[in-house]
Amino acid sequence: LKASQLAIQKVGWGAPFIENHDQPRASSKYLKEDAENPEAVKAMAMLYFFLRGTSFIYQGQEIGMINAQRSSIAAFDDISSIDQYHRGMQEGLSQEEALAVINKRSRDHSRTPMQWDDTTYAGFSDQEPWLAMAGNNPQLTVEYQEKDKSSILNFYKEMIAFSKGEWAELLTFGDISFPKSDDDTIFQYRRQYKGKSLLIIVNFSNQERKTTINKPLTNILFHNLAKVTLNQKYITLEPFAALILEEN
Repeated sequence: LKASQLAIQKVGWGAPFIENHDQPRASSKYLKEDAENPEAVKAMAMLYFFLRGTSFIYQGQEIGMINAQRSSIAAFDDISSIDQYHRGMQEGLSQEEALAVINKRSRDHSRTPMQWDDTTYAGFSDQEPWLAMAGNNPQLTVEYQEKDKSSILNFYKEMIAFSKGEWAELLTFGDISFPKSDDDTIFQYRRQYKGKSLLIIVNFSNQERKTTINKPLTNILFHNLAKVTLNQKYITLEPFAALILEEN
């Protein structure tokens, strides 16, 4: 992220994203055992959403959809996944090993039907779709999350609103830089424009972390629900805490 952002900044404009139709679901790929932790998913969203460029949101990402676990290669539709499964066995993998690889990497993970509600086919259709649903967690549906003020969906709405509010000019046109961090599980970036500056800090870890700061910062403009403690010299972040600070 750092390398691409700094390189693109010199010549033009980027399009930050963490999911598309050719990748597994970001929650499963990056968060692993924390894939269904709402605060972890929100932290991952903040990790990329305020980077320099036009940020894209892929369908289902905004409710934290996860990878599907299939018990048979017959459940996959993606020709690349099917080819890789058979190639894996030609290279010496067992059926179970080859299937485990596909369950991690298949493009079909991001192509499962959008989960609108908790009905049989998730409100996507009243007929059986071309792929089985990704899961049966009723909390990973639009209907459920629209009613939950602290949901991933409403957090995405809040991020969009923040990006279009008072700080829209800075977040649109501002330069990006990356302060040095004393912890490689903490991702930080700074957006600056016309003498104003925002610092985005994300604890991309399931452990509490501390990061030092050069000067006292007190004005938290935006954050997820994970708690943050501000000190004169450092910030303590709960697991997957993410926030935006105004720098004076």
